[in-house]
Parts: sequence; structure tokens; C-alpha cells
Amino acid sequence: MRQTLYRRLQRLEEASTGALNQLKERDSEVRSEKLKEKIESILLECGVEQQSNESTMDALARAVEMSSREFRQFLATGIDPTSNNLPIGAS
Repeated sequence: MRQTLYRRLQRLEEASTGALNQLKERDSEVRSEKLKEKIESILLECGVEQQSNESTMDALARAVEMSSREFRQFLATGIDPTSNNLPIGAS
């Protein structure tokens, strides 16, 4: 009887772990999509169009009038690039 309960508990734990992983994956996808939309909104607001040979980060750096290197350093400070702390329009 204990073995049966142990196996049943193990199956339930495996199922719950699988369900939790699926939820985390979906949550991550939703957050990624929202971030993408926010960045596209910033680019549009700044009148910047991402070029085919440029990464989204490079386009965002260009939108805030920074070099890619400066923008990477800016991000390294821990500031959310989609927050209102971006120096948009600063020269």
C-alpha cells in the first residue's frame, strides 16, 4: 500500500511540475511579447525604424541617441530600457 501511495504521489508531483513549467513558459512568452510591443512603441514614438541589418537593441540605442556601447553600459546599470528613465530626445 505504501508503494502504491508513493508511486501515486510521485506521478502527481511530476504532473504538477510539468504544469508549473508550462505556466512559466507561457508567462515568459507573454512578458516577451509585451516587451517587444513596448520597444516597438518607443521606436515609433522616436520615429526610428529598425533596419534589417540591426538588432532591436541597436535600434533602441539609436532612438535614444546613444552608441550601442553606451546603451549596453546604460543597461548594465540595471535600468529597465522600457521605463521612463530613457534619455529620449536628449542631446
